[in-house]
Amino acid sequence: MNLAPKPVVYALSLSLLSGVALLSGCAGKQPTTSDPVTSTTAPVASESGKQAERDTNTAPAAKHTSQAIPFEEVLKRDQEAAARKQAEQAKARQIDTELRSKVRTNPPLRPPKTTPTEPKPEQKAIKTPEPDTQKAEDIAPAPITETFPALQFTLDQLPITIQDTWVLSSSQNHCSLKTIAVSMDDGAGKTPIYLELTNNAWLIQTKSDIDMTYPDIGLFLSNGTQIPLESVVKDTRIAITKQKQKLTDALKTSERIRVALGFWPTWPVSETRSKTISVAHFPQAFSAWETCNQRISAR
Repeated sequence: MNLAPKPVVYALSLSLLSGVALLSGCAGKQPTTSDPVTSTTAPVASESGKQAERDTNTAPAAKHTSQAIPFEEVLKRDQEAAARKQAEQAKARQIDTELRSKVRTNPPLRPPKTTPTEPKPEQKAIKTPEPDTQKAEDIAPAPITETFPALQFTLDQLPITIQDTWVLSSSQNHCSLKTIAVSMDDGAGKTPIYLELTNNAWLIQTKSDIDMTYPDIGLFLSNGTQIPLESVVKDTRIAITKQKQKLTDALKTSERIRVALGFWPTWPVSETRSKTISVAHFPQAFSAWETCNQRISAR
C-alpha cells in the first residue's frame, strides 16, 4: 500500500517541473515583430529612457546648501577687514605727506618781469655842518612872525614899560627906547648895563670905564648877526652910529643879544666880560618909539 503511489508522485513532479520551465522560457523569449502590442510599446519605452538619460546628463548640478558660519570665523574675518582698512589709511597718509613735502620743496615762483625804469639822478651827499663853538645864545632862532597891535599911549603917560623888556621915555625934543637894565661883572664889582636907542645912534650904557683893547669884544645877536663896537663915549658908554640901521634890523628878528666888553682899570689885565640881555618884542617897542617921536615933532 505504501509503495504503490510513488511512481505517480514522480510523474506529477516531472509535469510540474516541465510547466515551470515552459513558463520561464516564454517569459525570457523576446516578442516578435508580428506581435502588435509589444512592437508598438517597446520603442516608446526606449525613447523615453533615452530622453531621461539626456535630461540626467544635461540637468544642472544641485545647488550647494548654505551652512551656518561659526562665530569665531566671523570675528576673524572682521579683524582681518579692520586690519586691511588701517593699512590702506596709513598708505594714503604716507602718500599725502610725500606730496606735501614735494610741494614745499618746489622752487619759488619768479617775480613778474617789470619794465626797466630810468635811473634816478645821483644825489650829492649833504655834508653835516661841523659843530659851532659859538655860545647857545648866539644861535639864530626861526624868524619872528608874531605881530602885536600898536600901543595906545600919550606923552604924559611916559615912561612906560613894554612887554617887561623895553622902557619908552621922552624928553623935550626926542624919545628914547631902552632895554631893562641888568647887572654885569666888570672885574672889580658889578655894574648896570643896557642898550638905548636914540635919534642918532645905539648906545651901550654902563657905569664902569670901558677898555676897547680886549679881544673878542662886540655885540652877538641870537639870529647870528655880529656888530663890532665903534667908539667909546665919556669912558662908560659905546656909541654905534655907522651900523645903526643894521643893528635895528637885526633886533627885529632876535630874542637875545650878548654884549662882550673889557673894563679898565684892572691890573693885571684879566679877561673879556660878557652879559646877555633880552631884546624880545622889539618890533612893537620900535613902533611905539617912532610914534613917540612923531608926537614930539608935532608939538
